[in-house]
Amino acid sequence: MQPPIRATHWFGAHWAKNLINAYRREDVAGEFRTIREDGFDTVVLLVSWGDFQPVYLPCCREDERAFQRLDFLLDEAERQGLRVMLRIGFAWSFHPDSPPTLERVHVLMNDVRARAAFQRFVGRVGKAIEGRPQVLMSFMSWEDQWLRHIEPIAAEDYARFIASLPPAERPPDPTRLPRADDDSAPWFHRYWDWLKLEELHRPAQAQIPLLGYEVRSDKEPRWQVDAAGRRKVAGWIDHRSTYRQPGAVPLVMYWAPFWGARNEGESLRAEESLALLGGMLAEASAWSGDRPVFINQFNLIDNTPGHEHNATLPDDQIAPFLRGAVCVLKNHGVLGAGLWTGRDYEESPLYNPSFAYGLEGWHLVDGEGRAIPEGEALLTAPERDPHLRLRRGEVLTQAFGRERGRLPHRDDRPDHACVDALSPGGARLRLQAGGGEPVELALPAGHAGRACTTIDSHPVEDRLAFRVEALEGEAELRGLWLFDHVQDGGLRTVDNRPGRHHHAVIAFNEAMMRSELPKDCR
Repeated sequence: MQPPIRATHWFGAHWAKNLINAYRREDVAGEFRTIREDGFDTVVLLVSWGDFQPVYLPCCREDERAFQRLDFLLDEAERQGLRVMLRIGFAWSFHPDSPPTLERVHVLMNDVRARAAFQRFVGRVGKAIEGRPQVLMSFMSWEDQWLRHIEPIAAEDYARFIASLPPAERPPDPTRLPRADDDSAPWFHRYWDWLKLEELHRPAQAQIPLLGYEVRSDKEPRWQVDAAGRRKVAGWIDHRSTYRQPGAVPLVMYWAPFWGARNEGESLRAEESLALLGGMLAEASAWSGDRPVFINQFNLIDNTPGHEHNATLPDDQIAPFLRGAVCVLKNHGVLGAGLWTGRDYEESPLYNPSFAYGLEGWHLVDGEGRAIPEGEALLTAPERDPHLRLRRGEVLTQAFGRERGRLPHRDDRPDHACVDALSPGGARLRLQAGGGEPVELALPAGHAGRACTTIDSHPVEDRLAFRVEALEGEAELRGLWLFDHVQDGGLRTVDNRPGRHHHAVIAFNEAMMRSELPKDCR
């Protein structure tokens, strides 16, 4: 696997949590060409466990549509000259037959039956990529296998882990299941690391040989309780045991400006952030035995809500940081880096928002409340996903709960709704989110593309129903979004136009391609 790997994640104009059912087939070729034009040679795709295997207990039921759509993406990447990396087992899914994400992950980490089902899913993905040389490698991630609590059902697994430790490193009470939030945290995290590599990653490698693992580079608090019963942080617990993985695949890591910083809301200078990046790579080299590194998530910008305390790189420091990052990455022998997103995206919790799966997840009725079957509503054509024809008096709805993310929580962020539609004769739509005030959206005659409006999302009993009604005219819907946050990547905007850091990223990709170090590297 020769450097440099110039990669970007691709989500098909939708949220990372909703990729496989949301992208539109007719848009993929153009978007992949744009990725190539921006200097990338590799696209990272998320393969969600819940979308591909929505029912895992009792084992199992796969959704064949997801495998077909993965095949389509792999074929199109090959046609456009792009290499591929797969993140296998991405945790998030909105599939209506799948348990909520956190429940699914909790069961995976505690129930051997769920892990057996997971391995069956991994095997199916392995068969799908067999004989595809453009798939450079695949990897799993700790984020998708986050252990938060050990259930009694996992006591036998924990006992096997304890037996694997040297006697001097075993806890005082080896039968007590440890916790992450008390003085037993060191054994909790060592067990978690063992579980990830030995019970999930190693068996999966037998089915997908070029399967790496994205390590957790952040450290965990080691708690201590004083004589008065008060908890305090007495130190930090690292995950260095996961850095020495089986096989010869690269060490997969993530990076953001906050790594190693104080994270008190500070802004960093480029040179400060470059020093932190170099420190992380030096630590990885020491802990992994000089294993080559691929940075899967190269996050130049982090505007994730709830993490405002994290250190950031201000806009005027992005370009100098990227110029210096070429030196840091090449000096440390890094194989390459992948932007978390090559295109800004709205965090919209709608399932099947582009109607690739027909009306699944949606409810469509006429003016008298009669359900309209798919055959009457969907407009199909070869090599594209369906359009949904919405005529005067018809109402389209989708309801969902808190398991989808921040929405339907209420907060101070303004909410927005967008419609991607064709309307040769024009249309007037009325949109409503839960009990919020309805808003109207006018599509002029000949409209083709997106139209957006602010909207008040008001959940009812912790659920939010998104409603689209045609008041006048007719529209062919290609996609819908409801959101309160746009994830900022800086490379391309939500409509795929060059963003404010487009030139700096292009220059970074060009410099990474050159065999020689830039002249200003030290």
